[in-house]
Parts: sequence; C-alpha cells; structure tokens
Amino acid sequence: MSDSSSEKREDELTRSAKEFAESLVKLVGVTGKTLLKGIEETFPELSKSAQEILSDLDKSLTDLFRSLDKATVSEQRELLSAYKKMLLVQLNKIEERLKRLDEQTDR
Repeated sequence: MSDSSSEKREDELTRSAKEFAESLVKLVGVTGKTLLKGIEETFPELSKSAQEILSDLDKSLTDLFRSLDKATVSEQRELLSAYKKMLLVQLNKIEERLKRLDEQTDR
C-alpha cells in the first residue's frame, strides 16, 4: 500500500471516528432528555441522581471526542472498539428488559 493510500485510509478512519463520537454525543443528549422527563414525572426523587449520571456520561463523551483528535489510528480503533463493546452490553440489557416486559404483559 502506498503512503498516500495509507494516509487516506488513516484520514478516513479519523473522520469516521469523529463522526461516530459526534453521533454518540447527540444520541446521549436526546436520549438523556427523554429519560430525564420520564424520571421527573414518574420518580421525582430519582431526578437529581439521573441528572448527575447523564452529566457524567456527557462529560465522558466530550472527553472521548477531544481525545480522538489527539489519538493515533490504532488508539482510535481501540477506544472505539471499547465503546462499541460497552454499547453492546447496554443494548443486551435493554433487550432483556424489553423481553421481561413483554412476558409480563402476556400474562
């Protein structure tokens, strides 16, 4: 692979990583607002804790986005792979919860 081709691939990976981080920040923002509204209406006593958790998550994602600018391609891949694994774990938990809710409504 030529140096030019390798640089283009690294630039593309960097751009993709930044786009992923931006999308993740937007998703957390929208999801967080919806979640907070539901918590405030249903469990007002949990509202402050939920806000703190979402604030911490937002800070983590902001730090991730900043670190991508300084990271090498291999560091970006490692970081994004770790976030992907975290998101997959969360997705599995959501799917399990939805399944339990479906089972409860079927009874």
